Amino acid sequence: MHLSLRRQFFRFSICSKSFISRGFAFSFLFLAAHSLVAQQDKVDSLKILFSKTPNDLAQGDSTSLKTAFRISLSFAASSSEYFELKELVESQNSRLGKDIYFSFRYNLLYALVRKKEFPMAIAEGKFLIQELEKENSSYCNLAKLSSLALLRIPYRNSDQIYEGIDFFLKKAHYYEGINDSDMATISYYSLRALFLTIGLSEKALYYSDKSAQYLNGQKVIVPPVLLGFTLERLSIGIIGLINRRALSGVIFSENNQPEVGINLLHQAIELSEAYKDSIYMHDRPFIFMEMLHCRIKLGLDSLDYYLQKSIEATIETIYDPEYYERILHYKSLYFHHLGQYDSAVYYGEKAVTMFDSLNMNINSFTGVLNHRHVLAKSLIAQGKYDRAIEELTIENEILERNRLRKYILMNYGLLAEAYKASGKLNEAYLILDKYIQISSEIIEDETKNRTISFEIEQQIARSEKALLNQKMEARKKQNGLYISYLIILMLGGFATLFYRNYVLKKKDARIISAERDRSEALLLNILPTDIAQELKEKGYSEARLYNHVTVLFTDFVNFTGISEKLNPKELVDEIHRNFTEFDRIIEKHGLEKIKTIGDAYMAVCGLPLEMEDHALRVLSAAKEICDFMKNESDIFQIRIGVHSGPVVAGIVGVKKFQFDIWGDTVNMAARMEQNSTAGKVNVSGATYEIAKGGFEFIHRGKIDTKGKGQMDMYFLV
Repeated sequence: MHLSLRRQFFRFSICSKSFISRGFAFSFLFLAAHSLVAQQDKVDSLKILFSKTPNDLAQGDSTSLKTAFRISLSFAASSSEYFELKELVESQNSRLGKDIYFSFRYNLLYALVRKKEFPMAIAEGKFLIQELEKENSSYCNLAKLSSLALLRIPYRNSDQIYEGIDFFLKKAHYYEGINDSDMATISYYSLRALFLTIGLSEKALYYSDKSAQYLNGQKVIVPPVLLGFTLERLSIGIIGLINRRALSGVIFSENNQPEVGINLLHQAIELSEAYKDSIYMHDRPFIFMEMLHCRIKLGLDSLDYYLQKSIEATIETIYDPEYYERILHYKSLYFHHLGQYDSAVYYGEKAVTMFDSLNMNINSFTGVLNHRHVLAKSLIAQGKYDRAIEELTIENEILERNRLRKYILMNYGLLAEAYKASGKLNEAYLILDKYIQISSEIIEDETKNRTISFEIEQQIARSEKALLNQKMEARKKQNGLYISYLIILMLGGFATLFYRNYVLKKKDARIISAERDRSEALLLNILPTDIAQELKEKGYSEARLYNHVTVLFTDFVNFTGISEKLNPKELVDEIHRNFTEFDRIIEKHGLEKIKTIGDAYMAVCGLPLEMEDHALRVLSAAKEICDFMKNESDIFQIRIGVHSGPVVAGIVGVKKFQFDIWGDTVNMAARMEQNSTAGKVNVSGATYEIAKGGFEFIHRGKIDTKGKGQMDMYFLV
């Protein structure tokens, strides 16, 4: 469809009153039919056009060539179709010229992404970038930048996300080394997207800022025109600076800091308004939509203004289905906020229909397209619980495939609410259990994900250290020349230059040391010191037998029953508050935290450093935990179990490795906890024999223990 015709349809759809009746239906069906049903026709047309005689395609202004390029801008291709078309394009390489040839190659790569052929898109994208790195024309550089930026979509929508982090890190350092600031900024920009996908918002902000360091705010990028078509804009120069401000604002807003996010979005809007008449900016609709969202979160006014600006910016944008679909989502959000649920459901349904019909990627260029969440909120408000449950279940299946846990958690909260409101309490409890499990995982993975990316962090430190060393060597050579000249010209200048070089060396050394300390701190935050040191030195850690340790287990009494009375946020906040205090207590007494499993907490003393008073330390910590829960918690009561004996300890896993312990001692400690009562520390006979001189105990007698028979147990007084 011609661009102006698309705009006419869209302008009619979202600006006229008929949007709520026939206007949208007509334009949407027209667009969907054009974009989806005609896909096979587009592929067939391209095959015919590229099969024409060489002379037909050799003419840069030929109708056939323009038609082929227009079709290639918006079609989707399977792997087999891609390779067939790629072979046809390659056969015309010498006659097309490199600029047109590589532009077609990029369009074919994008077709794989639209078809969700992600593994193939990754392999072909990397190969295309290697080819383009050998070229130097402006159009080839554009294709290279666009191909690198495009690769983040298949990486973050597939199971190769950690491979993607490794790929973009290597590319970032490579382009830094050859002083290619545009490719470096795109590499770091892509790292931001990947770290955001796995939930590491701090790392995402770090790489967003890192990307901004390579942007030239005075550089105005005008999208080039090829064969009469405006090519994709890139997030570099002033456009990139505006983009980074907006994205940082969104990250803050999504992480419960909308007051910080709104200031960054204001800065992005001011810059975009200043340049809107001189350059084309593809991101303007996104910025206004996110400002609308942020103001809704903060309960601010001017919502009508920012909704209208979002619509106007979308109309002015080169046709992008994701923006068309996203504006429907924000209209649904807007009407839900106003309490106009019929309109909210209407727009939500249209957004979902467009998303499904165009087979869009949920983790897209414009962000996560979780439209069913807002639709379900409005359906729940209307009392249509079964519909809400259906929509959320469909969306969660998509979110789980893409490992978007934060959004899964949001949907679980709504699902539990919908099930409870519809009287399906068993289903609500099951969802609530899943909510708690994922919430605990997210809290724990705040540290764990740093462990997962430990090798990457080490690589960052090594690469940055190597880069700094290169710079230092270059500076030494440069300073050596300066010194030679200055000795001849004036001896006094030598002292000044020597001092400057000395200061720079100290600065570089501090940077290297800070990076090393940062990487080591990440590892020490998840592993015992000795184990972390062994892992750094050898690259692995051997499992070991520790003969004399004491293991502690805690558990909240009637956790399931109490959790039913709390909303998900209150529940997670309370668990987090308690476990944070437990962390402080066990660190105070010299214990090692092993892990949390739902509402259970496990720690040990006597490893990796042996301690003769391991049992006394654990009992002191257990007593302090009990006192804390008694005095500070009005919601939960705790029971604790303690047992002493031998365990095997080591690191398990390759990517998600963690320090863990195994053996009968661990099982016995769990049995002690299960046989304890509210507010009590239940101690085994083995621990009692070690610690009876340091604490008072009440003998409970012999108690039947699962798998162990009758065992002596004691309550700590």
